[in-house]
Amino acid sequence: MSTHKVDVMLIGETKLTQTDKLQIKNYRTYRRDRQALHRGGGVAILIKDDIPHTQINILNTSVEVIAVQLKSKHVIACGYNRPTNYFTTRDLDAIFETGDKVVLAADLNARHTSWNCRRNNRNGNKLNEYYENSDVRIHFTAEPTHFPYNGGEPSTIDLVLTKGGLGIERPCTIVTLDSDHDPVKIELPRQFREKRDKTKTNYDKTDWKQYRRILNDLVTINNDIRTTTDIENATNDLARAIEKAKRKCSRTHKLQLGHDSGVNDEVVTLIAQRNRQRRRWQRTGLPTYKDNAAELSRQIREKIKQNKVDGWKTKIAKLNIRDGSLFNLTKILKKKPKPIGNIKVGGNVAVTDREKAELIADFYENVHDLQTNDPTKMTNKQNRIMNKIKEFANNDLDLDMDYYKNNLCSPKEVHDIIRKLPTKKAPGPDGLHNILLKNMPRKAVVQLHYIINAIIRLQHFPRLFKEAVVIPIPKKGKDDSDPGNYRPISLLNSLGKVTEKILLTRLIRLDEKLKMTPDVQFGFRAAHNTTQQVARIVTATVNNFNRNKKTVLALLDIEKAFDRVWLEGLIHKLLEYGVPTNFTKLIHSYLSDRQLQVRVGNELSNSRPIRAGVPQGSVLGPKLFNIYISDIPSFAKTELGLYADDTAIFAHSFSSEVAARQVQLHLNVLQPYFDEWLIKANPNKTEVINLNRHFTNNKIITPVKMQNVKIAPSPHVKYLGVTLDTRLTFKKHLDKTLTTANGTLRQLYALMAKDNGLSTDNKLTIYRTIIRPILTYAAPVWCGVSKSNFTRLERFQNKCLRLITNSDRYRQIRDMLDQTGLETLREHTDKIAEKFYRTQLDHNKLLKNMTNTHKDADTHKHKRPFDRLDLD
Repeated sequence: MSTHKVDVMLIGETKLTQTDKLQIKNYRTYRRDRQALHRGGGVAILIKDDIPHTQINILNTSVEVIAVQLKSKHVIACGYNRPTNYFTTRDLDAIFETGDKVVLAADLNARHTSWNCRRNNRNGNKLNEYYENSDVRIHFTAEPTHFPYNGGEPSTIDLVLTKGGLGIERPCTIVTLDSDHDPVKIELPRQFREKRDKTKTNYDKTDWKQYRRILNDLVTINNDIRTTTDIENATNDLARAIEKAKRKCSRTHKLQLGHDSGVNDEVVTLIAQRNRQRRRWQRTGLPTYKDNAAELSRQIREKIKQNKVDGWKTKIAKLNIRDGSLFNLTKILKKKPKPIGNIKVGGNVAVTDREKAELIADFYENVHDLQTNDPTKMTNKQNRIMNKIKEFANNDLDLDMDYYKNNLCSPKEVHDIIRKLPTKKAPGPDGLHNILLKNMPRKAVVQLHYIINAIIRLQHFPRLFKEAVVIPIPKKGKDDSDPGNYRPISLLNSLGKVTEKILLTRLIRLDEKLKMTPDVQFGFRAAHNTTQQVARIVTATVNNFNRNKKTVLALLDIEKAFDRVWLEGLIHKLLEYGVPTNFTKLIHSYLSDRQLQVRVGNELSNSRPIRAGVPQGSVLGPKLFNIYISDIPSFAKTELGLYADDTAIFAHSFSSEVAARQVQLHLNVLQPYFDEWLIKANPNKTEVINLNRHFTNNKIITPVKMQNVKIAPSPHVKYLGVTLDTRLTFKKHLDKTLTTANGTLRQLYALMAKDNGLSTDNKLTIYRTIIRPILTYAAPVWCGVSKSNFTRLERFQNKCLRLITNSDRYRQIRDMLDQTGLETLREHTDKIAEKFYRTQLDHNKLLKNMTNTHKDADTHKHKRPFDRLDLD
């Protein structure tokens, strides 16, 4: 395809089934497979992904057909008609009525002397009649396109039918494939294409001494920053100086997107010989040439296969951990990017990258708009808060010198933050990679520290730091035409991130002093993690099992939680908590007047305002969100668990019905709170589960309701990555864990396969760092599962051990463990769990007493996760 520069490939009679894959790099694939017991028929279109298009569904036709429409409204269709099917005028009308300009490339099994066949058949007569009575034109090659393997007479049955006067020149055949049909090549008028060239700055060859020398000359120390305008100018000057030094010292080059096809000079020579033999057979019909061509085709396949294997082994042999090549390749194998589909909003369909970016940007703008500017849609209290914060924002505050002195930063603090920045993170709108900041001379670091201190003193966050580029990532298994089914990844400017980290340390100090974040919040807090929250819920539930009590757990889904934070409400809460007014004014400046652009391919949308929400991808955002929901109401008869916006409410009782009623009362308390602070919970995604191990009083008669929507109990729910079933056996969790681990192993099988050339140490590293963490996630929660359930995990590790050590099925497991230095998975999870319960529970009073009752475990019928561990 690269040799002939194919933009669109139309394939008839693919003979594919649903389990077969048809993928070529840089092409989008559309298929219509025949639904039959045996292979046969089927059509497919492969179109370059830089050609904007949309798929068209053609119904009510007996011909197998699939079609796409280009931006120019040209319709390109691929068809196949089985020899036993006699198509009608209506079948052809269904295809050509899809547009004013239509191209149909098809094997219709229609023979007629008008297109160089020796005899006519029924389909040929019908097609010729259609041609004479319509504006459809038939284009055919000078040479036959079909050469039957059984020695039958050649014929021209691969035709190009057009409608709309497209000016197509006569198609031609290409003798290049080992098939009884020769490919037919046609050329359409020039079409719109996206600019998909990707560029990359190669910092490996950057002269960093020269970079620092140039930047040192470009930067001017200015500690006399007195106004907000001075902050804006100083920020822009520093960013421009870094960009200018980068351009002078680094090279940007186009990325070469290709892959190892296994075709070398030897294969090219064999292909040329094979094609000559095929042409001779086509001209003479002598079986000798046919046999020679078949033999050469066999040699070509074997050579290509061997070349790919040799190339892969050579590549693998060069992998190592030190230069990052091993993990780079694992990321490539695991990451299979999915292109952005055609976006549909109302009657609008976005086909080009720019159109897609604009429609998705419109969607995100609406997400970030709570429509708080309309007083009629707000309550009296909300309007009072709005007026209060507007007045607060418009008034100039006197500088509190204690605030200023306590929050000043030093060049060393800025340098330490820059030094810890990840080197390979994608840059924001300014295009400045973290490595440029890491190599700044001290003079530039000092100037940045002056800017940050001016930001703190003047309570003004510069506009350059408030810009974001959003990359939409399709959600797996969701309709890619809906802009709501894309996960937004925000890229922020690097200098702004450094400033945010400085402010975050100050906000954390204030949080600890003012105790803004409640103990039930485990998200984005030092020494807290998801496992602790789940372990807290599971331990409390099992403790109540031993008291013959049931537990009802409700998991709330909050829609667009981070994106729809009411900014005025957040500032109001900061003031109510007693956060210094100067710092609150700075946070208000940080959150206000932010802008986003959406990038699809190389195209950027116009800027859109962000009127609500904490910034995605920021370090300050999660902490501010925690403060925003820190006053979430509790209830005497229930317990609450938070991990950022993941909210769990659970209650214990001797009757599941009573526990459900207690959860319902808490939900009734929460709804007015959500309404007051413009938080939207989604009842359709909220889940309830009845946790019990008893056979009496375990029914929920009255379903839990939210916003008058009944929520039926689920047999299992997923909370913070752990699947909980009604009896807490964790069988479902282990099922999903093994499914995920097996999927990851399949993705990395090229690296983990036996005798593939990768060293045992490298395979072991992949297992320890990528595969085993999947198996042991939240192990302290479920480490007490039954032996039969845990054995399945051990079997999976044993399978991996055989791949790592290139061992056969008869080798002892203990020998492989000794060779690799691994321990059994049971030993490993016990070690993780023991460390967890010994060392990670002292920082939160809700966790301190979790294991206090460990010593009376022998009297418990229902064992808690830690009861099997030696914690004495």
